[in-house]
Amino acid sequence: MTTVAPDLVLGPRVISFCRISKADAAAANDNDDEEGSVLMTLRALEDDEVLGWADIDLDGQAARLETRGADELQVTYELIQLSGAWLIDTAKARGLVLFAWAQKPVVAPMDVFEL
Repeated sequence: MTTVAPDLVLGPRVISFCRISKADAAAANDNDDEEGSVLMTLRALEDDEVLGWADIDLDGQAARLETRGADELQVTYELIQLSGAWLIDTAKARGLVLFAWAQKPVVAPMDVFEL
């Protein structure tokens, strides 16, 4: 039996980004960074399965990613992986740098959520 409350909301998680043209000049106190977001929702289903979805927005592009699993930890982990990969791919395609002020570049899905 799962312990997830119906419609448990995680976030929103703010996703800082900037254009590649100013990435070299980006600093931790750079006020020109823009923000996207990730908002995750978990819902317990009657058959002891958890449905989860992440609503993502980055530079005007939005997506909803969904997954199912046996418990809230599995679903949350999968949503983090899916969301991180989507954010990295979308940022590359749009000429953006995620968290340009960070000590290390964002290259793996989990990096998005470590900052």
